[in-house]
Amino acid sequence: MDGTINAQDIRKTMKACVLSSPAPVGTNPLRFEEVSTPTPGENDILVRVHACGVCRTDLHVVEGELPVKKSPIIPGHQIVGEIAALGSRVRPDRRCAVGAVIAPRPRLAEPIQYAVRPA
Repeated sequence: MDGTINAQDIRKTMKACVLSSPAPVGTNPLRFEEVSTPTPGENDILVRVHACGVCRTDLHVVEGELPVKKSPIIPGHQIVGEIAALGSRVRPDRRCAVGAVIAPRPRLAEPIQYAVRPA
């Protein structure tokens, strides 16, 4: 597979839990809503998320115990998903191609493959 996609395969919006302003978790500060699907930059990949974990660090952000660099924010960085699109400078290979299932390492530039299903 050459890593190209049909633009019709990418939805214009996605569902996400959005934090507009920090507040105690008990007050339900996250809103489940439709947001625009991001477009990958030239060195990025777009992942269609199948499952997302929220760790304690995310909860610190939600409750305002850690600073937020931008607002609103979509917490959750522990994901498993399928590569939906590649940026123009990303070279596809067997493990990094549209359709491959990945579990990227949080906050690291290079994804690591767990139980990979190559494209």
